[in-house]
Formats: sequence, C-alpha cells, structure tokens
Amino acid sequence: MKGSYNNALKNINRLPETHRDMMMRLYGFYGEPQTADEIADYCNSIHLNVETWQVEALIEEGMQMARTDIPLVKREEARSFHVNLYHENCREEEQDLVNMGFIPIYSSSISCEMPGREAYANLTLLVKNPAGLENLGEIMLRDEDDWIARMLNERDLNFVLDHGEGLLLGDSLTWYDINQLLYEEEKGTDIKSYLATCYEHIDFIRMPYLGILFGYQDADFESANSEVKKERQGKIREMGKKAAYIFEELGKPVIYQLDTYDAKTEYIYDYIYLGEDLARKTVLGNPNKIAETLEIIQPSNPALKPFLQLAVK
Repeated sequence: MKGSYNNALKNINRLPETHRDMMMRLYGFYGEPQTADEIADYCNSIHLNVETWQVEALIEEGMQMARTDIPLVKREEARSFHVNLYHENCREEEQDLVNMGFIPIYSSSISCEMPGREAYANLTLLVKNPAGLENLGEIMLRDEDDWIARMLNERDLNFVLDHGEGLLLGDSLTWYDINQLLYEEEKGTDIKSYLATCYEHIDFIRMPYLGILFGYQDADFESANSEVKKERQGKIREMGKKAAYIFEELGKPVIYQLDTYDAKTEYIYDYIYLGEDLARKTVLGNPNKIAETLEIIQPSNPALKPFLQLAVK
C-alpha cells in the first residue's frame, strides 16, 4: 500500500493540512487504512463536523493535487511576513525575521455594516506605521476587556474611518462571502459593481478546501444528495476565481501574507486554482508591493503589548 501510495502521490507533503491528513488516513499511515465513513467519524470526534461526502470530495481533490507539480514560494522571495494580532504571537521569531530584512505586516479583522451591501463586511486593517498601530488599539481595545469578544462584534464603520490614519483598510473574502456572491449572481446582481464597493486590497481566504469543508448550510443544501453538494462547492470555488480576477481588473490587489511560521517556504497550491501567475501575485507580488509602503514596526514596540496579552489568554 505504501509503495503505490508514494508512487502515485509524490507531493503528499505539499498538500494543505486537511487534505494531507485525510489522504494519510485513507492509505493507512496512522495504522490500518480507513474508509471515508471512518475518517468522517474521526473528524467528528475532534469536533470538526464533516459528512462522508465532504471527506470524499477532499480525497478526490487531494488525489488531483498530489499528482501535480506544486510550485513553491521561497521565503527569500518575500519582503514581508504577516502577524494576526488576535493570534498568539512569538516576538522572538518576529524579531529574527525583521533582523533578516523582512517587514512585519501587523493586522486585525473586524465586522462592519457597509453601505450598498446586505450583509456585514469582514474588514482587514493593515498597520502602516506606529500611528496606525495606536489607532488599531483604539478600534479594537477601547472599552472592552475581552478583545477577542470585541473582535467578533460588529463595529461602527464611521468610528473605524475616524481612526483610519496609519491603517490600510481591506476586505477579507471568506468562503461565506464567496457563497453569498454566488447567490447574488444567481439572482441577477452585477458582480463587478457589487465587488467595486470593496476596499482597496482583498485579504483572500484559501478557497480550495475551506469552501468544500465548511459549505454554506441551508435547508436546500442539507436535503441535497452528495453529488449536488459537491457541485455547489465547485461553483463556490469558481466564483472565488472569478472574484479574484475582477479585483485585479479593478486595481484592488488580492493578497495572502506569509506568516511567521512560514519560515522557509510556502506552498501556493492553496491558490493554484487561480492560475499560477495570479497565485504568485497573491502570495508574493501584491504583498511585496504593500510592504514597500509600510514603516517597519519593531516587535518590541510597547503598543503591541495589549494585543499580545489578550491573544495569549
């Protein structure tokens, strides 16, 4: 089993984590080979709620990925690294990367009601300079002991804009947002005009597997058979690709920043469905351009301490 597995799936270690784990379970790398039903049972046992059809879809996709030569991005090709301030951070690793010449991009996400949109928008705030870091603290930490809870609550857009100096405002496009775009298109909305309301950069989620694993749940979706569900998820991914190219056309760069833990390389298969050229722009070209406009903030900056203290709790 392992021999045929290694021959057929030469890029297993480059797969996204979810695909890789399911493929290894399928082929018995954790003991006896498991069926899709057994893998689904395992996922549910660790509170990752999936159905058998979702496991089958991920395995099928993993098979296709693993037989493909997956391009790599070398760390030295990037000029920056990304720090989500609501995650537990490691100041030492960040300082090491700064000392190597990389620019830290500090950011946070909020939810705001947006003119012209029916649903709340998920915004990404990138810190341009120390003044922006102070303003982000005003937005995220003001009058709230539990910053994580505040992050999940809706924020008044005018308050954000009033404290926007030193910040770059962008839209976070999640799998849920992409699914909403698909519904908008199906009811006749001009998607390009709809997306033109987004902010100046787009923090793009890894669509290939999140869109399958966490598909939008409604009554029609729940009652559909597995093939209909797979077809729907395929449409969500195609909408993600369409949206990315519309953003490029609108001059709104699609970005994904390398994190501190991506110390050496980042596999870009998470974005290869966009095509290799746009995938590389998403992971490298666009973040590098944004990094060139930023002032370096040292990880020792005192204004980072309140974020770190709350993120660690």
